[in-house]
Amino acid sequence: MLSYVKRKAGEIDMQALHESISKKVEKSYAQHSSVSLNVPSATEERVRYVDPSVAVRNPLYDHAGKMISTAGVVNPLDHVSLSKSILMLREDQVKRALEEIGKRGEKPILLLTDGNVREASLIAGRPAYKASPFMLTRLQIEKVPSLVTQEGRKLRVEEIILK
Repeated sequence: MLSYVKRKAGEIDMQALHESISKKVEKSYAQHSSVSLNVPSATEERVRYVDPSVAVRNPLYDHAGKMISTAGVVNPLDHVSLSKSILMLREDQVKRALEEIGKRGEKPILLLTDGNVREASLIAGRPAYKASPFMLTRLQIEKVPSLVTQEGRKLRVEEIILK
């Protein structure tokens, strides 16, 4: 049995196998790297504040059974802070938005609402991620680019005009 396995393993063309797997991965990545949430462009500078509080119906417990939240209204920012700002934008806005935000000394997490995540990552020189409809709703994103930062117990959403 072992000799059969060794013989079969020796017959595998590793270069062809590598190329085949690489092509499949590339094709799969291309299929899943685009996002289209159809978020319109910002037409004016605008700032608004979002309260991220959620209503909790029942107490929440961690894996060890310790209560981490009572029932009621809970603001996640009372427990964790937003460690980085978040920039929601379209692929065609990446270069100009990063230039604009870079003037402020910020290096936000990039969430793409429309376009190709891979191309946006190449343009930005760092990872970009897909935004989801849930994120748009939760952060109350109406137009892009929008920069999300924390101010106390609220999230500040700033719609930015690109020049």
